[in-house]
Amino acid sequence: MKIKFEDLYKSKNRLFERQYEDKILAKKAGYDSAKNMAVYFKVRLIDDNTIELYTEINGEIVLNCDRCLDDFNYEVNTGSTQKFSVSELGPEKELDVEEELRQSLALSRPMKVLCKDSCRGLCPLCGKNLNEESCGCVKQ
Repeated sequence: MKIKFEDLYKSKNRLFERQYEDKILAKKAGYDSAKNMAVYFKVRLIDDNTIELYTEINGEIVLNCDRCLDDFNYEVNTGSTQKFSVSELGPEKELDVEEELRQSLALSRPMKVLCKDSCRGLCPLCGKNLNEESCGCVKQ
């Protein structure tokens, strides 16, 4: 969704906001699947040259644990506020809200993805998931 500066400037209160359930944003951000993704954004003209974008994304995405490789649901609650000058919007003077939302969701991924803090991972010798069962391997 793209918001044109001209339309925002001409609107009565110089504000555009929207709230909706999104089914494809997570795919665009590089996640395999998601559920209950609630998206809210507000675009506001602060002055004749500055646009403020406020975003909120809430829901669950499916991630793979870095230690045991199991899929698990990760709760996402992210929000941001950004300001853009009209000169940053390019020759068409429009703000690509969908791209900003995609980037915000992509950046909400933790650096180290763990299904739980106490995840024991995989046995380096036999490959068994140590969260589910112990193995008889002798570690050297």
